[in-house]
Amino acid sequence: MTPVDPYLPAHAASRFVLERRVGQGGMGQVWLAMDRDWGSRVALKTASFVTPGSAAAMRTEFRAFAGIVHENVARFFELVGDEARCAYSMEFIDGASFIEYVRGDLPQGAPLGGAGLVRLMPLVGQLLAGVAAVHDAGLLHRDLKPANVLIDGAGRLVLVDPGLAVALADVGTSAPRAMVGTVAYMAPEQLEGEPLGPGTDWYAVGVMVFEALLGRVPFGGALLDVAAKKRLGVLPPLDGLPDGPEGVWAVALRLLLSPNPAERRRGVDQLREVTAHRMPRAFEASPYVGREVELERLDHLWASASGSRLIVVTGPTGYGKSRLLDTWAAGARRRLGARIVAGRCDPRESVPFLGLDALMRLVSPRLDAPPQQAPVTLEAQRRAFANFRSAFFAATDGAPTVVLVDDVQWAGPDTAVLLAELARAPVPANVLFVVSARSPEEVDPALAELAFDTLSLGRLAAEASLQLASWFASPRRAGLVSAVAAGDPLLLTELSRAGELGLSTSSPEVDGLVRNRIRGLPPTERALFEIIALAGSAVGPAVLRRCDIPDTLDAVTTLLRERLVRLESGPGGVTVSPAHATFAAAAAAELRPEARALRHEALAEALIGAGDPRSEFIAIHLELGGAPERAASYALTAAREAGRRFAYRSARELYERAFRLGPPVTGTRGEYAEILAALGLGQLAADVFLEVAGGESGDPRLVVRAAEQLFLSARVPSGMRLLAAVLRRVGVVAPRSRFFQLLGIAAGHFRLAWGWLPRTPDDLALTALWVAAAGVAPSDPILSHWYGARYALLALATNDAAAKARSASLEAILLARFRSTRFGDRAPVRLAEAFRLAELSGDPGEIAYAWVAAGAVHWTVQDVGPATAACERALDLYSRITSRSVHWEISVTRLWLHGSYAVSCEIEKMLRLADAVSEDAKARNDPWALDAGLFALVCRAHLIRGDVAAAEAEVRALEARVLEGGGCVGEVLIDEVEADLALLRGDVGEAWRAMVRGQPRRERHQTEVIPALAVDYYARRGSIAAALAAGRGEASAKERAAAAKVARGDRERLRRCPAINAVRTAELLDAHARLLGGAPLADVAASLDVIERDSAALGQHHWASAARALRLAAQGVRDTSWCGGLYVDLFVPGLVAVP
Repeated sequence: MTPVDPYLPAHAASRFVLERRVGQGGMGQVWLAMDRDWGSRVALKTASFVTPGSAAAMRTEFRAFAGIVHENVARFFELVGDEARCAYSMEFIDGASFIEYVRGDLPQGAPLGGAGLVRLMPLVGQLLAGVAAVHDAGLLHRDLKPANVLIDGAGRLVLVDPGLAVALADVGTSAPRAMVGTVAYMAPEQLEGEPLGPGTDWYAVGVMVFEALLGRVPFGGALLDVAAKKRLGVLPPLDGLPDGPEGVWAVALRLLLSPNPAERRRGVDQLREVTAHRMPRAFEASPYVGREVELERLDHLWASASGSRLIVVTGPTGYGKSRLLDTWAAGARRRLGARIVAGRCDPRESVPFLGLDALMRLVSPRLDAPPQQAPVTLEAQRRAFANFRSAFFAATDGAPTVVLVDDVQWAGPDTAVLLAELARAPVPANVLFVVSARSPEEVDPALAELAFDTLSLGRLAAEASLQLASWFASPRRAGLVSAVAAGDPLLLTELSRAGELGLSTSSPEVDGLVRNRIRGLPPTERALFEIIALAGSAVGPAVLRRCDIPDTLDAVTTLLRERLVRLESGPGGVTVSPAHATFAAAAAAELRPEARALRHEALAEALIGAGDPRSEFIAIHLELGGAPERAASYALTAAREAGRRFAYRSARELYERAFRLGPPVTGTRGEYAEILAALGLGQLAADVFLEVAGGESGDPRLVVRAAEQLFLSARVPSGMRLLAAVLRRVGVVAPRSRFFQLLGIAAGHFRLAWGWLPRTPDDLALTALWVAAAGVAPSDPILSHWYGARYALLALATNDAAAKARSASLEAILLARFRSTRFGDRAPVRLAEAFRLAELSGDPGEIAYAWVAAGAVHWTVQDVGPATAACERALDLYSRITSRSVHWEISVTRLWLHGSYAVSCEIEKMLRLADAVSEDAKARNDPWALDAGLFALVCRAHLIRGDVAAAEAEVRALEARVLEGGGCVGEVLIDEVEADLALLRGDVGEAWRAMVRGQPRRERHQTEVIPALAVDYYARRGSIAAALAAGRGEASAKERAAAAKVARGDRERLRRCPAINAVRTAELLDAHARLLGGAPLADVAASLDVIERDSAALGQHHWASAARALRLAAQGVRDTSWCGGLYVDLFVPGLVAVP
C-alpha cells in the first residue's frame, strides 16, 4: 500500500508518490518519493504540523540551503505548498551515516584503525569542505551530527537536513531564544544560550571525528554534567588515537573541542594537515573579489535622494556584472529588507517583455484583466504601460524595492519601452532600477534617453586577480594563471578550473577551455547540457524528462556540481538554465548541424508534450528542427498573444516569421496590417490593407483603412484618391470648386438646423466620411468641412446615439471655424446639444469629443480660460480611452490647447505640450499633428529654448512634406516661423518678405476665417509691416509703401474680428505704429495701461505682456521677464535692438 502523509500539500500529492519514510524528527519527516515531473526519486521533507508557522519554517529551511551548490551539500530542488502546508524536494542520498560508514561493525569504545582509518581520511576533508560551503553561504547549520552527514555508495559525503540552519548575520551578536540541536554534538555556547558563530559547527565536527576515532562521544551523562564538562574543555584520555595522545590528531581534537570558539579554526587547519585532502575547488563557487569599490558605489547611488533612480552597470561578458548585482542585492535584502525583483534577458529568447517575468508576477494581481480583443493602437499600449507603472509603485507600498534586469543588451523589442516608462522621472525614493549591459552603446534607445548613472566594470586589479587565482591554484601556479588571464575574471576562473581538473589549458581563451570541459562530461550529462544550452529559455522537468535522457535529475545534479547550469524556483516550478551564456554558446558550437537540428526537434516535441504555453519557443525549435510549416502555426499564436499584451514590435516580428515559414492563414495578413498601423508604419500598413482588400477596387472597408494610414503618413493625395473611389460607391462626390464647397457647407448646416435629414446611411459611408473629414483637415480645411457637414447629416439620420453625439460635436467644431460669420453663431447651440447627446450615449469617447468641441468653440474667439479647461479635460478623458481614431482627436485637442497656452502665456505648459507632440510624431512616424498646425508650436518651443537650428530644420522638413504630399495647413505657418527667425537676426526686411511669400498659401487655405488665427496673424503681419513702413530694416520704397498699406489694413481687420480681445490688439498695434513714427510715450501710455489691464483680466497675458514690453521698449528697456526677451523681438519689432 502506498504511504499517505496528511501534511503533504494537496497539489503536491499527485506529483510525488511516497515510497517509504527515511527519516523522522520532531518538526517533520523525510520520505523517499518518486517525482513524476522529473521521473526520478527524491527525498521529500514535510512538516509535522498544519499551521502557517510550520509552513514558514519549511520555507526558511529550503531557502537557506537552496542556493548552495557544492559536492558535499545535498542539492535542494523545489519548494511546493501553500500558506499552511509546505514540502520540499532534495537530492536523495542512498547511503549510511558518517559513523556507520566509518566504523562499520566495530564495537562501541573500540579505537579506529586499519580499513576504518583509510575510510575516514578522505571523508574528513569532504566534511570540512561541506561545512565551509555552508558558512560561505552565510549560514550556520546548528545540527551537525552523524545522522545528518551521509555517505553514498561512491564514497561522497553529503550534509543534509537544514532544519535548524540560521543566517550567520542573525546569530553573531545575539543569543538564541531557545536551545536547539543534539546535546552530544552541541558546542558549549549552544548549551548555555550564548551568541553562536562558525565555531559552533566546527565543534560538532570535532565531536564526530572524536567519535569516529574512539567509538564514543567525548562527553556523556546528564545535560547539566555535559554542559559543565564542555565548558571546562578537559577531554577524556586520548590513548586510542592513531598517533597517540600527543600526536597531530590529539592536537586537532583539543583545538576543535576548545570552549573558546576562536581556537576551533586552528583545529580545522590541523585536520586538513592530518588528512592532506582537499576537494577540487573547480566544484565550488569562487569568492567575489576586487569589486569592493563598485559595491560601495551602488550603496551610494541607492542612498542618493537627488540622483537618478536608474543605474546601468556595464562591462564585457564574464567580468562579473551578474555576480555584482547578486552580491549587492543580497546585501540590500539583508541590510534594508529590500524586495528584489530580478530578471535576466537571455539572448536565445524572443518573447514579449523579456527579462521582466518577476516584475509581471508582482504587478499583475493589481491590474484589471486586459480585454481579449484590445484595440490595436499606440494609445492602448501607452495606457496599459501607464497603468502598469501606477500598479508597480502601488505594489511596492513604500518599501525599499530594487528592480534588477541583467544583460539588458538582449532586451526584447518591448522590454526597454516598458522599463523606460517605469524608470522615467519622477521615481519614488524607495525604488531603484539597476540594469546591466556589455556597453552603454548596446542599451536600447528607449532607456538610453533617460537620465541614468553608469557603473563600469573593468579588468580585475593585479592584486585581486592573484587573490582569485590563489583560491583555486597552488601559490606557484596562481601567479602564472593570473599573468595569462591579465585581469579577465572569466578566463582566469576557467584556466584555474581546467588546471585543477587536469583538463588541457593549451587554449588561453574561454571558449576553448569551456569546450574541453563539455567534451569531458559523461554522455548522458553532455546530451542533457546540449538540450539545456539550445533551449533558448529556462526549462522545467516536464520538458527535460521528455527528451529521452535517462535519470534526468541525476544528470542535472552532476551539471550543477560542474557549475555548468543553475537551478531556479518560481511560481511555475523549478527550472534549469545554463550558468553562463558563454557555456551555452560553446555547447551549441560543439554540435554538428544535423545533431543540432535533432536536439531542436526533440525540444519542440517535449515543449508541446509538456503543454508549455510559450508558443514562440516552440516555433523557434520547430523551425530549427526542420518543420517550418508547423513552426509558422505556433509563431502566429505567439504573434496574436504579443498583440494582446501590447507588445507590438514583438508581434510584428512574429507575424513576419510566420509568413516566412509558411503560407499565410486566412485573416492573418489583416491582423498584421493592424499591428503595422499601431506602430505608426502608415505606408507599410496601407500596402498590406490594400493587399488584403484585393486591390483598390476590393473590400471598401479595408480600402478606407489603407487611406487612413496614408493620411497619417502625410501622403494626402494618395489617401484621398483611394477614399474618393470608396465615397463614389456610396454616392458621395465632393465638388471641386471652392464656391460649391462653401455652398454645400451652407446647405448642410441649413438642413441640420431644420432637421432635413437623408435616408439612413450604411456604416461604410459614415466611416469613409469621418476619415475624409479628419484626413484632409491639415491640407484642405474647407473640403474637410464639406465632408464633416455630410458626416453630421448622415450621423443624425442613424439610430446610433454615439454617432449622433459625434455629429453634434463635429458640427460645433466646424461652425466654430466660422465664428466671424452668421454660421458661427450656432456653434454654442450645437455644443450644448453635443454634451446632451454624449451623456445620453454613455460613450466615454463621445463625452471626451464633446469636450474637444468645447475647446474649439472657446478657443476660436480666444476665450482662453474656458478653452484651456475644456481641452485639458478632454486630454484627461482620452488618457483612459483606446480607439483607432483617438490619436486624431488628441492632436486636434492639442492644437486648440497650444493656442490657449500661448495667449495665456503658460510657457512651461506650452513647452511640455511641444515635447509631447514631437515625441508622438516620432513614435508613430506620423507628422499629421505637425502638418495640422502644431508645427508652429514645436518651432516656437525650439526658439524659446534658444535652438534656432532645430527650428530651421522643422521648417525644411515641413517644406519637404508639402512638396511630396501636396500641401497642408501647417504650411501657412511657415511664413510666421521664417519671420520669427529673421526678427531674431534683426532683419525686419526679411521678416516682411517671409510674410509676403506666405500670402498665396494663406489665400489657398483661408485660415483667417477662424478668429483666433486671424488675431495672431494680423497682429504679427501688421507689426512687421508698421516697422518696415517706419524705415526699419532694408527694403525698397515700393516695399515700404506696400507695408504701410498692409499695416493700416490689418489694424482695421482686427477691429472687425469677433475674437474677444481683437479690438484691444488693434489698439496695441496703433500704439506700436505711433511710437515707431516718433510719438512720445506719454501720448500712448494711457492706452497701453488699458490694454494691459483689460488683457490680463481676460486671462490673455500674452497681449498684456506685449503692452508692457512696448512701453518699456519706448524707454529703451528690453523686457527680459517676458520669455527671456524672445517675444519682445517677435512682437515689438522695430523698437528694440536685437543683441
